Amino acid sequence: MGKPKTQKDMEVTTDKGATCPQDITTNNQERGRAESQLPESLQLHLDKVLAAITASREVLEQKIQAVVIDVNLLRADQSKLADKVKDTETSLKEIQPVVAHNDSLTKGLVNKVEILERKMEDLEGRSRRSNIRVIGIPEGVRGDMMDYLEEWLQTEVAPEGLSRFFAIERAHRVPARRPPPGQPPRVVIAKILHFRDRDLILRMARKHGPYTIENSKVSIFPDYTLSVQKQQASFLAVKRELRNAGIQYALLFPARLRLMLDGESHFYSSPQEAWDWLEVHRAGEDARPSQNDGIRGTQLKKLKRRRTTRMIRGPSRSQTAKTDKRRSRQQK
Repeated sequence: MGKPKTQKDMEVTTDKGATCPQDITTNNQERGRAESQLPESLQLHLDKVLAAITASREVLEQKIQAVVIDVNLLRADQSKLADKVKDTETSLKEIQPVVAHNDSLTKGLVNKVEILERKMEDLEGRSRRSNIRVIGIPEGVRGDMMDYLEEWLQTEVAPEGLSRFFAIERAHRVPARRPPPGQPPRVVIAKILHFRDRDLILRMARKHGPYTIENSKVSIFPDYTLSVQKQQASFLAVKRELRNAGIQYALLFPARLRLMLDGESHFYSSPQEAWDWLEVHRAGEDARPSQNDGIRGTQLKKLKRRRTTRMIRGPSRSQTAKTDKRRSRQQK
């Protein structure tokens, strides 16, 4: 325990450690005197610095206020976008089953359209079955085209074999507009009354054609649909090469190429397959195994199976009897 401080000691500590109010007032007075004693140039410089600080402060406050306004606008836009996103999500959830239903309906409609297109193609092809296309008849032929074609087909193309009821129901050129001079003549489409007469005309045209009318080459072809004509036209190049190679061929309806070589027939549904076969044939290899080769292969497999079964089961009774007879003959 220390001794308690006396009043005298307290007065001493106050004089040494603390600052009394009289000292503070005296210090402020001295500072004011010092500031009043600053030079005018330094005072002006300080005033300018204070003015610049206040101006920059005002500018910063304006900019900060503008930024705050922009931030508030962005927040409002963001809230609007969030609302729109929510609405879009809800609408998408409602639309998804409708879209799925529409997709199924669309697929069904596409299948129906394909079926209808095939049916329409088949009906159009059937409606053209009795037609023939005559290419190369000059434009200057006078008189009715039906009468002219009937007489020309009976005298030049098929003088024998046509029925006594042979007739042409109608005949016209395609297109209807006449071409300018120097252009090839238009195609003539004629519908034969009887289908047998039409087949006979086409056979005779393939055998004896092409014909000549007023130095113009005339050919007769079946009247196929546009899609079938495009499919058959894709085989023109490979048919030309087959003719040059001396290979027999036939273009079957609608567009299937049959090649005949060494008594064997090969069928191809695309020109690329025919080209591949032709390249292999030129290289001296067989393009595909024939039916005889397949039969031989199956026969060989059967023989192998018989041999293996005999090896497993052993010789039969007839074989053992034959072997015994041979042995007895050899011994005698």
